[in-house]
Amino acid sequence: MVWDDLDKERILQIMRQISGEDADESIAPIPQYRIKGDGAGYYWSPTTKSFIKINRGTGVYIISYRIDDKGRILVFDGKNSFAISYKDLEKIGFN
Repeated sequence: MVWDDLDKERILQIMRQISGEDADESIAPIPQYRIKGDGAGYYWSPTTKSFIKINRGTGVYIISYRIDDKGRILVFDGKNSFAISYKDLEKIGFN
């Protein structure tokens, strides 16, 4: 699968930002995005190998910009990692 080899330092940086710990100064801060739209959406989670229900409007961080065969990238919402099209996200910056 396209996301078999993830950047572990990027994931750790995201976890530090979410938890409020001091971020690693040698790694650039990871911007937050929001899923466009309202209501619930169902997204593929490669970790659970199933679809999961996520509310649109949820803040996410991009884990990997590598695009799978369906045109999706991998994101993390603080609890779940899932695949979503980049066009379904809007950048909200550093919150």
